[in-house]
Amino acid sequence: MIDTLDRERVFDQWPQGKPYGSLDELVRQEIGKSVADLYAHMVARKASDRARLAAEQTDGQVQDRGGDRRSESSRSITNLAIDPQMGRASSTGISHYSQRKLDHLARLEDRTLYNAVCAGRLSVNRAAIEAGFVKPTATIRTDDVDHAGERRTPYRASREPSRRSRTS
Repeated sequence: MIDTLDRERVFDQWPQGKPYGSLDELVRQEIGKSVADLYAHMVARKASDRARLAAEQTDGQVQDRGGDRRSESSRSITNLAIDPQMGRASSTGISHYSQRKLDHLARLEDRTLYNAVCAGRLSVNRAAIEAGFVKPTATIRTDDVDHAGERRTPYRASREPSRRSRTS
């Protein structure tokens, strides 16, 4: 998105009457960070660091989506961040799905899992699974036929053997 703003030189056109004049000034006024800060958050960090940063900035507030989606002016710069959740996700370099999970975790009464994400002890997805609002997924390798037939879950050790594996 930053590249598009720079390529189309939006900062020379917006706001009408008194344009910002530079990409850095536009980003600083609209987002509150410099372009360098945005890239540092999005590119230079590992995924776990980006998730931890996003968790620290998440307060769990459900914000109004706002914005105009129907008129011709809906393509203006003011409507680039129609979804605040998506805007917060892109400013920290995580997916909007992860941002949704973080918001949900932050709104829970028991914030133990949210605090574990902030501390870097749990990933956003693992915390969401443990909270019960995301189901665990399985990965099936297509390069190993024997592997695809096996049933693998992280919880197998704590459960009874499945019916298929019992001997009659």
